[in-house]
Amino acid sequence: MVNSQPQTLQEQFLLYTKQQLFTHNRNSEAQKLCFWHRWHPDNVNKEHPTIACQIKDDLNGGFELANINVTIGEVIKKIKKTLGEQMKLDGVNLEELQPKKAGAPDVSPWQICYHWLWDKAFPRWMFGKLQKHEKVVLNNGWLECMPLNADDIRRPRGAPQEPPTELIADWGYQLQLQVPFPRYLLLLNQSTDGTYSLCPSLGVCKEYEVSQAVETMPKNAKWPGIYFDSGEAEFLAIVLRDGWPFSDFPEDEIPELTGAQMVEVWETLQRVEWQGFYRRYTVVDMPSP
Repeated sequence: MVNSQPQTLQEQFLLYTKQQLFTHNRNSEAQKLCFWHRWHPDNVNKEHPTIACQIKDDLNGGFELANINVTIGEVIKKIKKTLGEQMKLDGVNLEELQPKKAGAPDVSPWQICYHWLWDKAFPRWMFGKLQKHEKVVLNNGWLECMPLNADDIRRPRGAPQEPPTELIADWGYQLQLQVPFPRYLLLLNQSTDGTYSLCPSLGVCKEYEVSQAVETMPKNAKWPGIYFDSGEAEFLAIVLRDGWPFSDFPEDEIPELTGAQMVEVWETLQRVEWQGFYRRYTVVDMPSP
């Protein structure tokens, strides 16, 4: 039932997104139900007429089945208006959300929204849910980002080198982490375009066991440094007491985590001992000379 308590993390996210889209009581109940049913992951392979029947049942017959395409189109307009800026940052061409002619071979607008919602927005929401967990410490002392070239830091002559509080886009950085050890480490990064695992990864740190009081990354990896796009760079370190409990992430330079992988992380952390550490940086463009 749509009005019952959401049963899964996916349904919690769907409810959260629905509340963003429909902020007024006067919003169409049919559109609210359409969003819930059409964009629910359990319904991805269902045809529009089946979704229309679900809406009609929920409204006790008060929905015309022939209106389903118009209703889906109105919901897409709300998604574009409310979430379009973030969709553009994630690489979605908003022009592709215009209605397509019958028989067009391209991915339909509702499918474009669906894949963005679950491939990009849901992992980002899961990162935020992890970051707000009571076991996550919100302080800056556990992580410093140091430029690969210390001369890049503009400071008065003779002034001591201080760790930057802002990052410069496209500069290379090393991460210095000070977390309890010996422990196992999952280091996540939420940036403008996705949710990534820095440790473990082929590009930054393949080994997820912390063996020193201060770890420097990249470590035993392909990259000399880490580069960030302008915007925000958020870091979440998850330090585990007794071994590595997660499934293997994809072997990639910087694996982008799926919603299913973020759900696995969340559910695993409910049954193991762990401590979290969070820090956020602002990433700005290169300053003028």
